[in-house]
Amino acid sequence: MTNFVRIVGRFLRNLFGSLFWAPPPWAEALGRLRREYPGRFWTWLILLLVLLFGALVGYRIYQQLPKPLSLTAEIEAPGVTPNIDNPQPDALRINFVYDREQTALQQELPNEPPSVARLDLVNQKVVQGIRLDPQMSGSWSWEGD
Repeated sequence: MTNFVRIVGRFLRNLFGSLFWAPPPWAEALGRLRREYPGRFWTWLILLLVLLFGALVGYRIYQQLPKPLSLTAEIEAPGVTPNIDNPQPDALRINFVYDREQTALQQELPNEPPSVARLDLVNQKVVQGIRLDPQMSGSWSWEGD
């Protein structure tokens, strides 16, 4: 049997050439560290494995945290202002709704509409932070929260 293996080995060597593998420098350095300082080697290896395990567990926990709900603004355009003396345009309404496309499939959406107004501005006129271009007279206010 050993003669057969030797003959096959010689045939393959003549056909493909000799195979030779040398470890990369970092693997040689690790092997040398393992032989010369086994305590330090195993301490660092265990520390690295614990760190990798902790990172994996942390990532899994992060993936299971609830995702924030995305909102979009639906704008109800005002109707055409009538051509009369002292016309009053209809109000421009902006409704905020949950964005169902950006929400994760398994995430449930609340039944009530989202709250986007600051609590101190609910049902109040907004005096700063909104700009209309071209500038027109009128006022902005929150209706509900």
